[in-house]
Amino acid sequence: MDSRTQVIAAARAAEDAQPTPLVVTTARRVMELQSIYTDLPGVRMDIQCARLMAAMKLDFVTLREARDWLDVTHPSECVRLLRKNGIEVVSKSVWQVNGTQVLHKTAAYSLPDA
Repeated sequence: MDSRTQVIAAARAAEDAQPTPLVVTTARRVMELQSIYTDLPGVRMDIQCARLMAAMKLDFVTLREARDWLDVTHPSECVRLLRKNGIEVVSKSVWQVNGTQVLHKTAAYSLPDA
């Protein structure tokens, strides 16, 4: 096993050892995300990434929130582009209920603590 594979395996094991939090999107949170969408309308990828970045400045953003309330089609691609441009984005796993009330494990993105 090469060193990169070992590092990834160790990180996954550490993540699996931590309890996965349950995230509930409150009505207040929906209003915040809708406000970001209103302030930054458009479908271009750079605008979608700007919306995701604006939301991460407030708090973490789940993949579902980014898709449903920020209209970010591919949140993971925005995260990849932000990282490519030198912005550190932290990813973690969380549980979140979808629109049909089914619990899913999903990603949450945030900026590192300042």
